[in-house]
Amino acid sequence: MNDAQAPTNETLDRLFHDLQARIAQEGRRTTLRHRVGAFAAIGALTVGLTGGTIAVIQATSTEKSVSDCYSAADLSSRHTGVATPPEGGTVPVDLPAMAQRVNLAEDMCAAVWRIGFFESNEPPTGNESFPVPQLTTCILSDGRLGVFPSAQHGAGTCTALGLAEPE
Repeated sequence: MNDAQAPTNETLDRLFHDLQARIAQEGRRTTLRHRVGAFAAIGALTVGLTGGTIAVIQATSTEKSVSDCYSAADLSSRHTGVATPPEGGTVPVDLPAMAQRVNLAEDMCAAVWRIGFFESNEPPTGNESFPVPQLTTCILSDGRLGVFPSAQHGAGTCTALGLAEPE
């Protein structure tokens, strides 16, 4: 190659500048692809978490439709869960008002006491009916209702157990 065929400095500078521009453009494309991929992943994660949250809320409502009846004003005492069968076979997503939930829980627990569930491990015979103590309802730590026998009908029972009283 002779000097007449050698590229000039201007030609080399222009080629170098074009090469730098192409590299920068490819870098922007790669960055854009990565950003689009990240946004798609974040979108999918958001949809999944939202669906999971809705499922947890529904499960919580279902669990809150069950109440626990206790044999003593003690969280470690013998207890059993009670619930009314749902209408149409499905538990409603919205819970009834708290006063309605309390009345229902106390009525069901009174029935548990009346049949002698806490008196012995044997089922009652004939038309026996066992005494029902005064009952107090508290809100358990998971939001369900707990129904406890209480001599003072609620005066301090929930507080003594470290539980909230229904409002």
